[in-house]
Amino acid sequence: KQFGHTLQLGLESYLLEHAQYPQQQNIETLIKTLHDQHYIKKKQTNPFTNSPYTANDSEGKMHYTSTSSTSYSIEIYGKNSSTPLLVLSN
Repeated sequence: KQFGHTLQLGLESYLLEHAQYPQQQNIETLIKTLHDQHYIKKKQTNPFTNSPYTANDSEGKMHYTSTSSTSYSIEIYGKNSSTPLLVLSN
């Protein structure tokens, strides 16, 4: 959950400089964009897989959706990927 809040802060900082949210449609490219542009300091690994987050994670999945240039949602799942533990949006 903590990394989800880090992404959320990165997204809000990105918005301030670009006047829109990133339009990537998966978690890998979102993390890369925010990291490469210095909105987040380091790329975290999925605590369930001990690997970088991917859209195909079966445990600890994070799903990013940008529905418009001014709206986004991050869904964070735990070990069971059926119901989000946390949903972050603007």
